[in-house]
Amino acid sequence: MKNKLLSFAIALAVMTSCSKKDELSTETGTLSLKYGVNTAVNLKASPDPGTFKLDVLNNQGSAVKSFAAVSEAPDQIELVAGEYSVKAYSQDFSAPAFDTPVYGAEEAVTIIAEKNETTVLNCVQSNAGIKFVWTDEFKAAFSEYSAEVTSAAGNLAFPKTETRTGYFLTGDVTVKITVGSGEKASVFSKTLTVNTRELISIKAQPSDAGSGSLTVTITVNTDVTEREEVIEIGGGDTGGGDTGGGDTGGDTGAVLLVEDFSSASAGTLNDASGTLWTGNDNFMTPSTDNKVYQAGGAVKLGSSKAGGTMESKAMDLSVNDGAFTISFKAKGWYAEDISVIVAVSGMAEQAVTFTTTGREGDFVEASANFTGGQANSTVTIKTATREYNGNTVPQRVFIDDVKITETK
Repeated sequence: MKNKLLSFAIALAVMTSCSKKDELSTETGTLSLKYGVNTAVNLKASPDPGTFKLDVLNNQGSAVKSFAAVSEAPDQIELVAGEYSVKAYSQDFSAPAFDTPVYGAEEAVTIIAEKNETTVLNCVQSNAGIKFVWTDEFKAAFSEYSAEVTSAAGNLAFPKTETRTGYFLTGDVTVKITVGSGEKASVFSKTLTVNTRELISIKAQPSDAGSGSLTVTITVNTDVTEREEVIEIGGGDTGGGDTGGGDTGGDTGAVLLVEDFSSASAGTLNDASGTLWTGNDNFMTPSTDNKVYQAGGAVKLGSSKAGGTMESKAMDLSVNDGAFTISFKAKGWYAEDISVIVAVSGMAEQAVTFTTTGREGDFVEASANFTGGQANSTVTIKTATREYNGNTVPQRVFIDDVKITETK
């Protein structure tokens, strides 16, 4: 991806003048501005740096000079020498709004007598974008739906016809998807943490002092990190009629974790590589002694001589009276490998059994239901054992598409 930058420069020069009333000198300075667009790159969105707001703040954080646009600032702005910070930003932003990416940066500066100082402000996006993607499968399953994103600074409503991106201050937000209308409406929710420079796609799918100077160069980087969050909606009116609250999501709620093991890309789905999978933000393998192998976008637990274990991140499993479901796809290395152990911290383990024709066959759906879930819990999936020629050996099992879902 090309680096996408806008830039302008600010020069602060400090000079000394004398008062006619006494022999004491009063240090003052000037702020000179230059700005322009780097035309060597192609921007998805091109905020004109000449329109950026500019604040010069003293060391108490109060603005001593402010300009609605950099282009409106005079050639020289008189300042008392000392400690400052220079702040540039594309616009004010304090509450959620559509199509309002904000770029900005702030740097502390010190003016030293008889010396030039140079600092660089790299203006990047300071808020986060959220948009909704309604899949064709979702539209076929539900005729009435809408969404809302709630944050501490305010809310944004996304009717089903809304295609714009909403922008939010960083921090926790709650995504609510409503299926149906009136008394028949069902609400599904999920809390996310949004970060600067993120564009998040919510994909809904049905379940299944002196003289001196300072030069400041400001650049605006419009690159963003994109990520996708999937919210699975249970039940539906595939005929396109109204969605009843008892049929829609009556058995499932928010999806708490989704892992497709796309990072375990070595090997194939029926012949795992010899490369161990060490985990990601959702699941980790407790140690390198655990035999969890990459398998072409899935993982294989266990080898001929040792078992494999993977443990999830900590989650709050106490909602809805602690009822939740762990579902995944599975198949055995051999047809005799037909089970895995699912464990939740502080709860009894469950053996999950499935039907398999071995590694050349298809994945099958498997799941385990739990009640009494607690906050800050982890989920562990590990190999079971079986008998072979009078010996106890680990079962070798492929695992894919793990989902942990609230059960209503």
